[in-house]
Amino acid sequence: MKHVCIVSGDHLWINPRVVKEADALSAAGFQVTVVGPAVTAFDQARDLTILAGRPWKRISAPDLLKPSPFGIKRFVTRLARRAQITGVRWLGLPLAGSLGYGLGDTVSAAAALNADLYACHVESGLVMFQRLSRLGRACVFDFEDWHARDLLAGARRSRPVGMIAALERLAMNTAVFTTTTSQALADALAATYGGTRPVVVYNAFEAGAGRREGPFKDRPSTDKVSLHWYSQVVGEGRGLEMLFDAVNLLQTDVELHIRGKGSQDYKDRLLQRLRSETRARVFFHPTTDPAGLPARIAEHDIGLALEAKSPPSRDLTITNKVFQYLQGGCAVIATRTAGQEEAARLFPGAISLVEADAASLAEAIRRLVDDPAALTAARRAARTAGEGPASWEQASRPLVARFRQALAPADPGKS
Repeated sequence: MKHVCIVSGDHLWINPRVVKEADALSAAGFQVTVVGPAVTAFDQARDLTILAGRPWKRISAPDLLKPSPFGIKRFVTRLARRAQITGVRWLGLPLAGSLGYGLGDTVSAAAALNADLYACHVESGLVMFQRLSRLGRACVFDFEDWHARDLLAGARRSRPVGMIAALERLAMNTAVFTTTTSQALADALAATYGGTRPVVVYNAFEAGAGRREGPFKDRPSTDKVSLHWYSQVVGEGRGLEMLFDAVNLLQTDVELHIRGKGSQDYKDRLLQRLRSETRARVFFHPTTDPAGLPARIAEHDIGLALEAKSPPSRDLTITNKVFQYLQGGCAVIATRTAGQEEAARLFPGAISLVEADAASLAEAIRRLVDDPAALTAARRAARTAGEGPASWEQASRPLVARFRQALAPADPGKS
């Protein structure tokens, strides 16, 4: 049994792509171990829920929750990252440790496994790709985002962007193979860095994962059409100002549900954009554990994917939320980015594309709200896509095939 080690700088619940990859490879007959950090008790608890009953295992490295004298390990690891982020932001230094906690610990734990192939994920995974490759390990890399061309200008000041770009070029040209989230992003990465074009593995989820069971948890009633937007973070640069302005333009009553972590001050500023009578129909929800999220999404009628054309990573990718909306049977309203245009072509009838302005978004919402037959048809098309061409069962096939090819026994006749 060939051993695949998946290496990530994020907790499992934050990075479902790692979980899905581990599931798919394990089901295909590979031994799978995931190596990544344990940073907070909250994140670790959600990870342990995900791990329960799964056939693969996770090694926590670094484990900042493990007791140490006076908590010195946790303190030093956090201080080291904070210092390196400061060095990047104020001195422009290319410090790898700014990208994650205890990357050396993660690499050491992964290398000690002597796996047959290492699959590196997320931004800090670029550093781990480089270090594991130097140790002679065979590595692949997943471009879930175009990290060198991601984030807003303010956030980029704390990132060693030049170093990240150099590591992305290294991965594109030396990895056993690479993967990414859309045809548009695969083309752009190959055109920019050279190397072999990445294998496209869409951010889909298992068929049937979006079925709602039991009573509603988000919606107070089903009298009004419900709009749903979610992300890890509720903040600027995510289309929320445009969304609230669009809702304010509507004459028809709708519910708006926003899910994610954000400051109360920012939420209050969003609400101030609405008429007083509209504010009562806006509901903010905290992040939901991955196991429960699909059913929560399935409560709603319309899913909103409001990506921007800038930075390029946002323009080119197809995010998790598009596929989760489809599986939840939500009609999707998506801004016209390159990645979401690709999704609309793949899943016709389920996705309405709009320009990134409040008037266009309001009109798209109004068309579905005022025409129940059109909304029903879009929701039916979404459910059909989510249980077929937009399912992880189909999206994972090229991933598993490429791992099998990479780990196939050498043919003595071709030596």
